[in-house]
Amino acid sequence: MKFGFSLAMLLVALSLAARAEVLGTIETGQDDGSRSVIEILDEPQSIGKCDGAYAAAAYVMDHNYSLLAGKGCWKFLGSAEILKLEIVLAATEEHLLSGVPLSQIKFREDGRRAFQELNGE
Repeated sequence: MKFGFSLAMLLVALSLAARAEVLGTIETGQDDGSRSVIEILDEPQSIGKCDGAYAAAAYVMDHNYSLLAGKGCWKFLGSAEILKLEIVLAATEEHLLSGVPLSQIKFREDGRRAFQELNGE
C-alpha cells in the first residue's frame, strides 16, 4: 500500500494536534512601541524549578515580529483571585515573579471555562 502523504506531513499534523491551547493573554505596552505578551497555557509546565502546575510563555511583539522572551508557569490563588506567574527569561535564565489579578487577563472564547475546569471550579 502507498500512502498519499509524507512522514514530514504526519509529524507536522501531530505537532499541531499536541500544541497547547492559549487560555488567555496578559498584554502590556513598552516605551519603544512594542508589547509584552504573556500567554496562559493549558499544558503542564516544563520548567524544572517553577512553582506552578501549568505553562506560560512570554513574548515581545511588534508589528513585524514576535520573539520568545521566556517560559514559565502559573498557579491560581483562588482566595485572592490572583494568578501567580513565574517566567524564566531565555537570555539570562533570571526568574521573574508576578501576581496578576484575573481582571487583567484577556481570556479567549472558551478560555475562561477551560481555566475554571483546570482549577476545579
